[in-house]
Amino acid sequence: TLLATGEQPSVRTLRSLSWSGIEMNTRLSASFVPAQAGPAQVIVNHVEYGTEHLLVHDLDADTVEVLWREGSDGAYRRDLSAFSHDGAYLASRRQRGEGPIIIVADLGLRSQSWSSTLFPASNDQIVKSRFAPLDDYVIVAIQNEEGINRGHTQRVYSLQKEDGRSRVGARMIAEADWPYDTDIPTIAMPANGSMLAYVNAQRELRSVFYDGTGDTLVTGNVKAVWSLKGRRDFSWWR
Repeated sequence: TLLATGEQPSVRTLRSLSWSGIEMNTRLSASFVPAQAGPAQVIVNHVEYGTEHLLVHDLDADTVEVLWREGSDGAYRRDLSAFSHDGAYLASRRQRGEGPIIIVADLGLRSQSWSSTLFPASNDQIVKSRFAPLDDYVIVAIQNEEGINRGHTQRVYSLQKEDGRSRVGARMIAEADWPYDTDIPTIAMPANGSMLAYVNAQRELRSVFYDGTGDTLVTGNVKAVWSLKGRRDFSWWR
């Protein structure tokens, strides 16, 4: 909304937290839904008193709906959730007694659309999700917490919705390098949406289809990889 000269923007409080002492099982985070059209919406993750809420705030209609509400173990993991590129879906880690799963929620229907089976990750590992450029796969990287057992690689899995199935098994498609320098990316997804490019611990640049097939060595002595724009004129593409 454009403001007139001298007009002050209004401030709206969506959620708030209250706690005392050194209580650590509370947290609050928010993000705008990256939709190209429709109402302005904000996703709010709110953990308090042992319960986690995921809420969708419609700023235009001034309404709020609960996407899910369930018990929380209070742990704060540096997980990364992801919106699809059109803002229609949200992929996020949910913790179950036996381990983590990935849930894909339909933000239009305000409901769970589909989920993974139990993920091959321990409860204390970091789970970072992202959608492939065409939104047909969810790509998940598993990392260890910082510390003596951090390691130097990250496992990369893909999930694809299957017709007639609400729970989907994860497929490991790569084991990428995981440098300590966070400015050195070792995973990239070209905009054409067909393949993942990654650098492994041996400094090899490799490409693999999202279904795990066609893992191909591109070149050696590579430290990082970025995706700048979509191209199909690579010799290794064919």
